[in-house]
This record gives sequence, C-alpha cells and structure tokens, in this order.
Amino acid sequence: MMRFRTSVAALAAFCATAASSAPPKAPEPCLSRAEAVGFISWAMPGLISGVVGRCRPLLPGDAYLTRSGDDLANRYRANSAAAWPTARSAIGKISGGSIPTTLGDDTVRTLAEAGITAALTGKIKASHCGMVNRILEVLAPLPAANMSGLITVLIEIGSRTKQNSNFTICPDD
Repeated sequence: MMRFRTSVAALAAFCATAASSAPPKAPEPCLSRAEAVGFISWAMPGLISGVVGRCRPLLPGDAYLTRSGDDLANRYRANSAAAWPTARSAIGKISGGSIPTTLGDDTVRTLAEAGITAALTGKIKASHCGMVNRILEVLAPLPAANMSGLITVLIEIGSRTKQNSNFTICPDD
C-alpha cells in the first residue's frame, strides 16, 4: 500500500501548479471512501497491466499473470471510465489543488495513469512477482467494485497507522 501512496504522491507532484518555493506541505488530504474507491477503480486496470508487464518475463508460463493478467486488467477496465470523474477529483485533492484545465481531460487521464503505473511497477522487485501473482490470482474472482472496496479498506487501515501517508480516508465517512 505504501507503494500505491508513493505513486499517488508522484502524480500529485506532477499535477501540482504551485511554484517550487511553496511553503511546507500541509497535512495529508482526506478522501471520502467514495473518492478513494473511485480513484482505485479508475487506476486498477493500468496498475494491473503494469504489474503484468513487469512480472510476466519473470514468471513461469503457467503463472496466473502470464495466462490471465491481461484479461483481469480488461475486465476491470470496464468500470474504469465511469470512475474517472471521481478519480480526477481525488487526484485534485491529493495534489493540493485543482488539475490544470489547459491539459484537457484525455491528457490528464493518460499522464495520470502512466505516472501511477510507472511509480508503482518500478518499485516491484523481481523477488515479489511470485507473491503478487498469487495475490492477484486469489483476488481475481472479485468483481471490480469489491476489489476497489477491499483496497480502500487496506489503505484506510494503513493510513491510520502511519504518520507519513500521502492521503487518508476521512474518519467516520
């Protein structure tokens, strides 16, 4: 989960419009559960595709990600587009301001997905691919909404136990 928050921070830095001499960072933003679920629902297909691309060469031919990783990403992609407006709002909160409108929605979406995917998959060690493969195989039967909900709960737990998270889930939301 820390890697996920780190990737969101990288995207937030990209989207931030403040000058580099900005005052110290304010407390982490609070996302509603709906915003967090929307963000995760939107980001999940790109993240899964990135994990497949990173780990496929390192896994045996009969591994879940090798056989079915692309299908899993495509299955979750159906919910991704509908979640984009909520995800865009969450990205704006995480970045500490609004996303520049001059970029255009398609550009923002493409850059955000690429940034998050690169930040996360770049930190996956080769030795972790087997574990990631097993986790995704076990969770693959979940519908996209349930997977997003589960990840949101895990982020909520993690953000409440760490002082250093990039965002939190609003308490009692």
